[in-house]
Amino acid sequence: MLWAASTLCFFGFLRSGEITVPDDSSFNDTSHLTFEDVAVDRLDSPRMLKVHLKQSKTDPFRLGVDIVVGKVDGPLCPVQAMLSYLGARGGAAGPLFRFQDGRPLTRTRFVSQVRTRVIVFGAEQRRQQHRRASRTPSLKLWEDGRAMRTTSTSRHQRNNWHISNCLAKGD
Repeated sequence: MLWAASTLCFFGFLRSGEITVPDDSSFNDTSHLTFEDVAVDRLDSPRMLKVHLKQSKTDPFRLGVDIVVGKVDGPLCPVQAMLSYLGARGGAAGPLFRFQDGRPLTRTRFVSQVRTRVIVFGAEQRRQQHRRASRTPSLKLWEDGRAMRTTSTSRHQRNNWHISNCLAKGD
């Protein structure tokens, strides 16, 4: 659930208050997201997801707005994350994002859960950096003996995969 909410917020440029409810007792299906507010472009292999926001900070007249989020290759795909979550959640009435015990995802819980995973990710990164620093560095050489220039792209890719795994473990 947390992974689906996070990817939807990120790729849909949404504020956390647009996908959460203020507190456990304030859910209102006329103003908060529900299962019925989500649609896909096609049932077999969907390429995009449409989310209908009933109200938003940028919608002063409360007319509602549709947010379209497209499919992305790789583990950060918001469409796949949402479809997986919706399949597990089912079509029952209530807030779109809720925990397995039925509690709605409040802004406080959302921020707290994401913050916890980012802290865990940071601790893991520091541990990995310490391990890397303690190893003897290896130098790649060309055939003529000159040092080969290397990039750190793969390290950044590993970091992105790792933080996405930390967020996904919260579901």
